[in-house]
Amino acid sequence: MRLVARLMFGVVVVLVLTGAALYLLRKPIAAAAVERVMAGARLEKPSVEVQDVNFSRLTLSRMTAGAEPSAPDLSLGPVIFEYGLRDLLFNSKLKIVSIEDGNLTAEVSDAGAFSIAGWSLDPNAKPAPPPFETVTIKQLAIVANTPKGPAQIKINGAFDMRSGGKFNGVVDAENAGFAVAALSRADGEAAIDLAADGAIGVAGLLKGDLLTPAGVARGADATMTAELSSWRGFFGEGPRGLKGAAGILIKSSTIDAQSADALSPILAAGGAPIKNLALSGAFKASFDGEDLSISLAENPLTIIADRGDRLVISGGEGPAYQKIAGKERLALSAVLEGPVAKGAATLNAASEDSGPWTIDAQTAFGEQEIGGALLSSFDGRFCGAYSEARATGDLEIATLLVRATVGRLAVSDMPVNARLSVDLDLAGKRLTANPESGQCLKTERVGLRFADQDMDARITGAALCPVDAPLISIGWGDKPETHVEGALTARTAHYRLGQTTFDGAPPRVDFTLNYDPQLQ
Repeated sequence: MRLVARLMFGVVVVLVLTGAALYLLRKPIAAAAVERVMAGARLEKPSVEVQDVNFSRLTLSRMTAGAEPSAPDLSLGPVIFEYGLRDLLFNSKLKIVSIEDGNLTAEVSDAGAFSIAGWSLDPNAKPAPPPFETVTIKQLAIVANTPKGPAQIKINGAFDMRSGGKFNGVVDAENAGFAVAALSRADGEAAIDLAADGAIGVAGLLKGDLLTPAGVARGADATMTAELSSWRGFFGEGPRGLKGAAGILIKSSTIDAQSADALSPILAAGGAPIKNLALSGAFKASFDGEDLSISLAENPLTIIADRGDRLVISGGEGPAYQKIAGKERLALSAVLEGPVAKGAATLNAASEDSGPWTIDAQTAFGEQEIGGALLSSFDGRFCGAYSEARATGDLEIATLLVRATVGRLAVSDMPVNARLSVDLDLAGKRLTANPESGQCLKTERVGLRFADQDMDARITGAALCPVDAPLISIGWGDKPETHVEGALTARTAHYRLGQTTFDGAPPRVDFTLNYDPQLQ
């Protein structure tokens, strides 16, 4: 019995000493355990400082990660973990995670890749429930380093896996964004409500400048709302992917016309110079996974020029854009009213599996004066394809040129009905057009007069045929110009010079015209 007693006493002494050691070393042990978890999550150089630890709570005064310890990508603290010891040991579950304050710096590429302190999102990762029941954030500043500069988002809120929650955010970006779109001098705020049934409600506003390859929208003032489902899909408790509707209302924005390359053909068309364009309207999007539908019906996109032009773009009766099962469709209608031209146009386009777009566009304009040319009407239709900033296809036009002045040459009473093969290179800022193979650009009649000279001509049955170069070439780059080159023939011609007249069949004439809209 003495031996047993001595053994039991020895075991108790060992347990007491071990327990004392574990108690004294509980902070370093907890710190090492947390750092191992962070390293297992692929965070670089994790480091924590334990303020306190017991059987129900772990408090970290500091929690950092990143390649540069002096300037960590992740810096949180204090961070409090509350748990039940049994759930923690056997299920690796926490009750509550509280973040009092923190900073997070993330790198975001043009392709949308996201990384922080060595950790990057795995798009193939399966949804899984979080290791906590509730998370609360009092103050977390997120800096997203984009290709165009950093954007800062400050968030706070709380979330519970059973009852949902709410987060609020404030956005500030001096210059940030991507190649396709960037923000400058922008600020905004948003609220995200997460309901117990999985519904997601979003409401926010954004003000600032929007920069795109097509131009700059100054002073954009927009609001956004969304009703989506379900946030539970992110945690494997429902179908993966978002479903619902979102809307963006552009209350006002000003486009600097001179900086918008896509507007160059319009600016060069004639009339008083356009300096600014006011933009307003609304987009409404409905989506289910990868399927998407965008509508402009409720509040069409309206663009108003400072000289009085008004362009209204809508989606007609159906969606303006639709993507279902990899098939995309675009249907837009536009109405233009202004001092230069009035008319309407429609655009229908389709694409499958991200391939080239097939295009069917039609226009119908009334009397208009563009670039010194007065047209009684203009009807056109383009059928072709679009891919990589280039459109090719056939253009049918029907118009009557009432009069036009090109330098000292005045042209009048010239009906044109033609079918042209068109190549529109938006990247190269050039359009070329030729009649169908073996055909010519024809007109029943045309009158010609030279200013300051007692000379005029009248031609019937005229045909302008391409020779070596494209018949028509229009550029709107650094030096806008129009070039027409071909061989001119006619059935009959009447030519008068002073008291002398000539009537008969004219010879073939090699014809070249160069027109600079800046010099008129």
